[in-house]
Amino acid sequence: MIFRRQTIHSRLVASFAGIVSLLLVVALGVALIAFVSVQRETLRENLQIQAAMVAARSGPALERNDAEALTQFLAVLAQNHNIRWAMVTQGNRRVATYGPIPKELQGQSLLPDDAAALARSSSLFFVRHPVTNRDQQFGEVFIGAEMSRLHVQTWTAAVGGAV
Repeated sequence: MIFRRQTIHSRLVASFAGIVSLLLVVALGVALIAFVSVQRETLRENLQIQAAMVAARSGPALERNDAEALTQFLAVLAQNHNIRWAMVTQGNRRVATYGPIPKELQGQSLLPDDAAALARSSSLFFVRHPVTNRDQQFGEVFIGAEMSRLHVQTWTAAVGGAV
């Protein structure tokens, strides 16, 4: 009788531990999803700010077709470790670039509709901002992020949570 009670008790404890473990794994998964979402949105906001700053400075240079000045404006982005690449376009041509342009964007003109479709359908992470001067649009700035840091942070959080 005592042996049977211990067996039932140990089964209940094991079942309870299994349920708690499962709940902890689910909670860790939900926390990681929330973490990645917040980090991704923070990165997007940072890129939007950088794109707006570059676009504001690029308007007069783009109007003058001053590719050298545009390249210098983009070179300032090297100070931000999350930014991997950037380009200024006018119509369907690239006027200036910074960093290695992703292979998905090489050798093609990037029109606004194409950029929106590419952002939805690929793993590229970038923002775009119009370049204006005196209320007239002259082109666009595209800035892409380095996602490896976000992936490292996610894996670090996952391993720490699992431990």
